[in-house]
Amino acid sequence: MSDSKPKILRNVLKSKIVRVSLLIFCIFVFYKVFIYSDPKNSIRDKKKEGRFEFILNLFKKKNKDYVTDMDSVIVKAMGVYPEKINPAIHALGSVDFLDKVDIVSKTAGNIVEIKAKEGEKVRKGDVLLHIDTLQLELERKKNQSALQSTLSSLSLSEEKYAKARENIEIRMLDIEKRRTQTKEAKAELTKMKMTFAGKETLYKEGGISKEEMEHAQTALITAEAKYRMSLKDLEMGMVGFRNEDITSKNMKVPDDPKEKLKLFVDINTRIDKAEVDVARSQVESARAALTSTEELIRAATIRSPIDGVVAYVNKHVGEYVNPGAVNSPDQAILVLVNINKVFAKLNIRESDMISVRKNMDLEFTADVYPDRKFHGKVGVINPIVDPKTHTMEVKALIRNEDRSLTPGMFVRGSIFTGETKMSLMVPSEALFAKDNDVAWIYVLNDGIALKAKVRTGERYEDKVEILEGLNPGSVVAVEKLTQLKDGMKVRPEMENGLK
Repeated sequence: MSDSKPKILRNVLKSKIVRVSLLIFCIFVFYKVFIYSDPKNSIRDKKKEGRFEFILNLFKKKNKDYVTDMDSVIVKAMGVYPEKINPAIHALGSVDFLDKVDIVSKTAGNIVEIKAKEGEKVRKGDVLLHIDTLQLELERKKNQSALQSTLSSLSLSEEKYAKARENIEIRMLDIEKRRTQTKEAKAELTKMKMTFAGKETLYKEGGISKEEMEHAQTALITAEAKYRMSLKDLEMGMVGFRNEDITSKNMKVPDDPKEKLKLFVDINTRIDKAEVDVARSQVESARAALTSTEELIRAATIRSPIDGVVAYVNKHVGEYVNPGAVNSPDQAILVLVNINKVFAKLNIRESDMISVRKNMDLEFTADVYPDRKFHGKVGVINPIVDPKTHTMEVKALIRNEDRSLTPGMFVRGSIFTGETKMSLMVPSEALFAKDNDVAWIYVLNDGIALKAKVRTGERYEDKVEILEGLNPGSVVAVEKLTQLKDGMKVRPEMENGLK
């Protein structure tokens, strides 16, 4: 039995595989105990070589004939063939609101009720909250009293104006009467002059007595006085009804007597008319004040202007709010948003602006949904370039009924600018030493890694277009690029199923 054990051991050691395995094990133990465990040993600091690679290197130096097949580096590789691509402009951006409304109060007062809650859906016209209206109700009563008072004043002034116009018509009749009286007095005066002249002739010839002559003279004087008085009364009555009264107002004297009469009435009642105008203005002012107060009372019940969702409720019941604009989001009582549709905003380079047109297809992904693609069409192209970033904003309206997209989300998008074409595409990780549109790549040919210079085109997701330097059917390395060297032996492991 004792002789059989050495015999079995000798038979085992005759196996080349066993001897190699024992040698590797011994080298590993030696390396672990005497070399790697020594903190001063520089071999410990060799980060580019793993422990087993170091052992294999030592092993290869002593066993070159046996490990010849292990000289080549195993790398993942991929065959390169033309693929369908859509020329596109790639850009980063974000999701933005279609509708966002900051709800503020048009009137000052305390909040008495908030009906809407954060996250709730609201429809256009739904009541969101109520503001206290006590002061407004008191103001409305004052406005109503003021309006009633001005209406009374207007009624009184209108009656006064109507009476003034009637009085003017009476004055016109009186003027006609005076004019008639003046004519009669003038005719009487003419008659008395003729009578006096006849009696004067008779008196000189002795045909009448002195007493009769004096009586005729007295009658003439009386007729002259009566005429002068009638003429004076007519002149006084004509004040305001003369042609010069029209021309003094820089107005033309009408030829039509009726138009002239109407103009005289307007001129002589202008003060009364002005009082009516003032009263009417006061009525309108009082009515406007009442309407404004009633509008504020209605506005104290704040309703939703859109269909949407309550994003924020920044105030509480009992808080006092002032009317006015919102300078920051937290100044709004509520913030409503409509995200059934949203905008995808992409910031494209100004050099790309000439390639973008409305209605071009747009596609993007959000980081929170890396496997989901969203689609839309370019709807808005902002004509202003940001001077700091040298980019311009492009918007696309996106349907979002499931509300998966939220304003503010970061997105990565593409705007497709041309027709589909065939191009050689390589994974971006296959390229190194990139410089603008120039890069380097390792082409694997008959187990040898050959460094090749290529000219790149557009990037499409995780692949890059190759314009020059690579032929269809070439096999390229997609890993360990920092470990490879030009002319190094490699053993490719194909990722796309090619051998």
